[in-house]
Amino acid sequence: MLTDREKAVSDAAVRAGHPDWAGLPMSRKEAQGLGKTYYFTGRLCPYGHIARRITLTDKCEYCALPRVPDKTTEQIIWEDRFSHLADKIEATGRLHYYKKGKSFDYRVVERDRVVPDFDNLRAACAKAAKFTARDGVLRCVMPGATRWVVKIAV
Repeated sequence: MLTDREKAVSDAAVRAGHPDWAGLPMSRKEAQGLGKTYYFTGRLCPYGHIARRITLTDKCEYCALPRVPDKTTEQIIWEDRFSHLADKIEATGRLHYYKKGKSFDYRVVERDRVVPDFDNLRAACAKAAKFTARDGVLRCVMPGATRWVVKIAV
């Protein structure tokens, strides 16, 4: 005879469309003791999935599935480069840009003027990274009258 918990887990497995999950261990400790890869509690994960969970990570298998990234590898690389550029501008108070040579290099654009702090420096660098990744034209973050704007580097 099934206990109430076993019955609830079995019903949840059927509702999830995988009645075979009812045969899995019902807790992570039990699964670890048996050396099983998966266990099934019949409860929702924090993101609302009813699925078997991975013993090693305690995540449901839907949360652990690889996702298609929102950004391409090139976008991620350019965002990282422009983030370093923003760090450099903030650290030195001078305007810099990336110059493409043997490797990517920081070059000071303005030496005689201190660049004030602007709230949207990071947003401008993110925009420069996005456009640079899209069309391959290296961009420079230049100060505008009241805000940072992105201009094509010459």
